Amino acid sequence: MSKSDAEREKQELLRALAETKEIAPQLIEKGRNLTEAGQSALDLASIVESVASKAPAEFFRHPTFANVSSGFREFNSVAQTQYGQITEDVRLLGILHSTTTTTSVTTFAVAFASFGSTTDAMPELKSMEMLLHRSVDVAKVRESMKTLGLDATHGDIRSPVMLLCTAEEALRRPFANEGYATAVLVPLRESIQGCVDELLKLRPTVEKAGGWADKVASIARHCGKIANSPDHVDRVAATTYTLINELSAAKDRQMNRDRIVALFDQGVSVLEDIVFLVDRDRLRSDTK
Repeated sequence: MSKSDAEREKQELLRALAETKEIAPQLIEKGRNLTEAGQSALDLASIVESVASKAPAEFFRHPTFANVSSGFREFNSVAQTQYGQITEDVRLLGILHSTTTTTSVTTFAVAFASFGSTTDAMPELKSMEMLLHRSVDVAKVRESMKTLGLDATHGDIRSPVMLLCTAEEALRRPFANEGYATAVLVPLRESIQGCVDELLKLRPTVEKAGGWADKVASIARHCGKIANSPDHVDRVAATTYTLINELSAAKDRQMNRDRIVALFDQGVSVLEDIVFLVDRDRLRSDTK
């Protein structure tokens, strides 16, 4: 092989590698979207099926339920196509979002609750309520944490923001009985602990603080917003302490995905509460 041919081979390889580095992340993102769509659909379909199977036939005379059925049928149609060719993962998520955020599925739950005896279906209705009305905004909390410098890494130690992202990514994966709770709840707990520990370092005044509740109270005392009421600070401090203990115990237990999602949402809410206690202007000046 001549020198020019060898150079050409080299350049072709470099071009192929550059293309791979461009395509591979896109493929990973498509996989994430597909997994999230599939897991979300499975969560909701299982609960709706359980509720629907316990309802009498006349319950379905209401036109609302035709909308519920059509939403799931459209999802199934796109999913079957998707199974053969991975092209419309974003559309899948859009269809599922449309199905779950319209009044149809919510009305389904409300109507069933008002239709005679619902004792047998109450666990499913509670799970449906949780899935349809998750109030946490992880992206918003993540950005709020970044404004306080909680995305900064120190050597090999992952930042609180990075740990939150790890927990969120684990939650999007398909549910498994083994290891799922640990993959979600351990980094979530570490994110909360890291958030508190990092904010302690940003206090303008050093003060000894023992447990997690005392640490949160100290943060509020030395760099909290003036508008924080003592009762609110006490509540955030107590909730932080309780949830960290619960997350520590939960990682070794067998639990269903509903419970894991609920704990994840509680963890994100605690992070939000802690961050919103802080007045950035009261942090140490060398950290701003």
